[in-house]
Amino acid sequence: MTSLVRRGKLFSIYKLPGFNFIALSCFFMLYAPIIILVGYSFNEGSSLALWEGFSWRWYLTAWENQAVQDATLLSLAIALQAGTAVFILLVLGSFERALDYTTFAILLAAMADVASLYALRRRQPGRSRPYRAWGYPWVPALYFLGNLGVAVALLGARPFECAIGLGMLAAGLPFYLVFARRGGALASSGKVE
Repeated sequence: MTSLVRRGKLFSIYKLPGFNFIALSCFFMLYAPIIILVGYSFNEGSSLALWEGFSWRWYLTAWENQAVQDATLLSLAIALQAGTAVFILLVLGSFERALDYTTFAILLAAMADVASLYALRRRQPGRSRPYRAWGYPWVPALYFLGNLGVAVALLGARPFECAIGLGMLAAGLPFYLVFARRGGALASSGKVE
């Protein structure tokens, strides 16, 4: 490992005169415009030059937009899953255990894919099929059973990691139900195809 040495001592940029002032100035120049913009977003008026009083007006107007609501819910879902993933990695503590958890989650997703193939074929038999599943129904069934076998073996060998995978699945279900309900409402109103 190489390091910069000055007169027998290790060189550190943090010890240079004025470093703290320059670093704080850079942070101020980067974040001050954002803070000002957020502050003025609560302005009653539409001018950035004149403060007309505190108001939630612009946020209420934005919230009336369905795309903003969907984006907010999606952002919350992503934040929840990312936070949960970080927590899981901290709890598991090793790459091998994290890999077992991830493998189990991927197996669940693969089985859900196959199950959705069967559900779609059953619910909408007349729908056009631009892509055919080769060997349907036998090959997808074998694939499902293979994934199920590996998942059961992993569940027996690593129950803690698998329980975390099932917990992650359960954490995502409320968001799925919200978006599925919204999608169904939009489809029945004729706003989507």
